[in-house]
Amino acid sequence: MDRAYYGYLADLVVVFHFGYVAYVVFGQLLILIGMLFRWPFIRAPWFRLSHFFMIWIVALEAVYGVTCPLTTWETRLRALADQPYSQRTFVGRLMDRILFVDYRPEKEIEAEERAKTSGQPEPTAPAPAAAPAPAAGTITPAPQPR
Repeated sequence: MDRAYYGYLADLVVVFHFGYVAYVVFGQLLILIGMLFRWPFIRAPWFRLSHFFMIWIVALEAVYGVTCPLTTWETRLRALADQPYSQRTFVGRLMDRILFVDYRPEKEIEAEERAKTSGQPEPTAPAPAAAPAPAAGTITPAPQPR
């Protein structure tokens, strides 16, 4: 089987995983807002039960320390596709991409590889962006003594 096929399957798992997380998070927000505005659809049994069931699955995974099967599946498919992948969780990678504009997963993977070989953990979160250098001819104020 073509290695690219496994990469496309991994991408499909990511899309499904993102939808799962979005349904849980935004579903909760809809429930809270819907209570205030008395929206009838938030009381629909199919919505409440499906939302409760999905939260229950995540809670059980957290309590028992189980890695999400979707994360495991994506990681294995990425390995079969010979694509770089991280050992971090799906939500951790997603939040890094949202919070850090200059996030590059290949740097994270390199850091994980160095940590495995050296035996010392290295930070995997991207460093904050440096402040831009002042333009030529710009006068910068001197630091104030305290």
